[in-house]
Amino acid sequence: MKRPALARAAGLTGQEAEEQRTSWEELEELLAKEELARDPRIPNYPGDIGLGLLEDDDVLALLRLMLDRAPAERTLRLVGGKPGEPPTGTGTPWTPTHRLRVRLFNVLQRWSLALADSRFVWIELAAPVRNYAALLVADAECWEQGHLPEDRVIRLVGTLLGSFIRTDRSRGYLVSLADDERQRALDRLTTEAGALGASLVYCALRPTAKWRDYLFEWQPALVAGLHFGVFDVRPESCDVIERLIGQRPSVGEVHNRLDWAATYIDIEHWAQRQQRDLGFQHVRLTHLRVSRRFGVTLEVSGGDASFNDAALVSLVRQALAYRRTDGAIIKLGEQIRLSVKIGEPVWARVSEETLCTPEAVDLDGLAELERHGVSFAHVLAPAEQAAS
Repeated sequence: MKRPALARAAGLTGQEAEEQRTSWEELEELLAKEELARDPRIPNYPGDIGLGLLEDDDVLALLRLMLDRAPAERTLRLVGGKPGEPPTGTGTPWTPTHRLRVRLFNVLQRWSLALADSRFVWIELAAPVRNYAALLVADAECWEQGHLPEDRVIRLVGTLLGSFIRTDRSRGYLVSLADDERQRALDRLTTEAGALGASLVYCALRPTAKWRDYLFEWQPALVAGLHFGVFDVRPESCDVIERLIGQRPSVGEVHNRLDWAATYIDIEHWAQRQQRDLGFQHVRLTHLRVSRRFGVTLEVSGGDASFNDAALVSLVRQALAYRRTDGAIIKLGEQIRLSVKIGEPVWARVSEETLCTPEAVDLDGLAELERHGVSFAHVLAPAEQAAS
């Protein structure tokens, strides 16, 4: 059976949950219990304070508790003093609404970060799965109801994905599990959660969003999430997207955007990745136009940075694939030039000497050299010798 709050956030039912109003003392008690429940010494404490496993209704209750305490009119309010009196302090006082929003963001951020805490798995293997679903609901409601600005919700979504799946530098909950445990956890991920996760990711990465600010930070989670099947694009996903941003893409458009986001890379990040993966000190795609026959030019330094470096073969092949061209010119320092044109011999210039391969090269040939760790130095020969 679908959980009411998650189904409501995903647009699967039209019923509204009953509004809950509680005093600030009760809210503070709820937060205190959540903090205490994360203490590893909890099992030694007497009494029942719960295990700190968030339910979707618990998260929505907290949202409504905070919203109920906010002023009805979302306008700037005077804090202290009388109307008409000039302010006595410096800066702009925070309104009660602003305070509540900061409090709400901090609570949801902390809960999202906690998904990667291994102590949840000690309590129950699938506990973070349930919490992930609940926090998706919270983020969606914050976006739809305007409890938080869009950019703050997007930041929460990024934190949630990193903790639940992975980041570039740390393993999240799913990646840290063994294969069999991960499958058991994924089996507990509901269809609604998969659809809602896809909706939020699409909204954050839609063409008109400021996706360049965070896409590359999200990519490790996107790649792994698509591989694990965390995101489930369904018609219900499009319903939620329409409610959040007022636009309704097709299921195919959402699929394509997520796939695009997982593989997109710009020139700067591509060069940084090659430096990191291949061990070069410096890689740069230049705007040098030597000939229209060559679609990409590269400057390379560090490492061997010579024809003897087998990594140079990999760099050239990947540059051709990245720029979708069949020709590249590579500059190695001031004295070495290399030109690679698919269907022609590889040519090189070292100081005053000209080298070339005896035969033309193709993409399969470059891949074969790369696979066996063979450098260009092993296939280049003086031009006179290669021609004979």
